[in-house]
Amino acid sequence: MVDPFAGYRDAAGAFTGPFEQTVGYDVELREGEIVIRLDVDGKHVSQYGVAHGGVTLTLLDTVGGVAVWYRVRPQRMATINLACQFLAPAPIGPVLATATIDRLGNAVAHTRMALHERDADGPVLATAIASYRLFR
Repeated sequence: MVDPFAGYRDAAGAFTGPFEQTVGYDVELREGEIVIRLDVDGKHVSQYGVAHGGVTLTLLDTVGGVAVWYRVRPQRMATINLACQFLAPAPIGPVLATATIDRLGNAVAHTRMALHERDADGPVLATAIASYRLFR
């Protein structure tokens, strides 16, 4: 399969920049849908042995933003609002973030996101809604 992000990856192979390499998530296109996958390990956990809330927020924000970017390819974009509901702790192991675009305007996009344990059919660990400012 041809990498839909090939022309947009940096020299290290990251699509969303150096932070992608630091956290260790993968940006993928599956059946026309953007997903973010991460294998939560010891570097991602809080003192309680589960993924730090910032990891969850990062994955949800990233999948929402990439889903919007993939549809409209703006020159730049920025998150202007993000609200998250933590439903269950993300344990060590694979998690998958998915996004749905609710509205795609000229300057602002609105999305809904979910973080699942293991795969897209796994238990929902967190949900979020976000708005992104598009600079075209």
